[in-house]
Amino acid sequence: MEKTFPGVKVFLSARDEYMYLLKNQERIISKTQLKENRQNFSYIRELFTDMTNHPIEAFMNESDIPCGPIFSEKSSNESQNCVLLTTCNPPVRELTGLQISNIIKFIKNCGCNPAINEKINNFDWVVSVENEFLYEAASSGKRTTLIPTGFGENLFRRMFPQAEIYYPV
Repeated sequence: MEKTFPGVKVFLSARDEYMYLLKNQERIISKTQLKENRQNFSYIRELFTDMTNHPIEAFMNESDIPCGPIFSEKSSNESQNCVLLTTCNPPVRELTGLQISNIIKFIKNCGCNPAINEKINNFDWVVSVENEFLYEAASSGKRTTLIPTGFGENLFRRMFPQAEIYYPV
């Protein structure tokens, strides 16, 4: 959009509690900042899911906004302590008991005994459904493995091509 209409600047807004994930990114403002400065924007568009496509990826594609890849410095700790995160927000689907068992087997076959749904700070490897903690881990250089249960796999791959994808049975 910016290339087509010189002088137009696209800003993205995110919920305040997720702004820490977007640090050092140009033209990204919090929802609070958007509300306070609404009169400074000529057009505001909220993104919603159609339950088929990732709304952020669709917007970035139609606006020719590049979305990745994001490479960050890899964590130097090779101990490979692992956490499995099963929590998600709709439209991402919860993991079934069988999927969780299969993922734990996969992690154990990699030489780790995973913690379940703990904070990611103390772990070198994060295995998770799509959620903000997985994106935080990937952007901070941790080893990450996405368990796709929604429609964010393509966006995650584009943003973090070095990340792994695991499909449990």
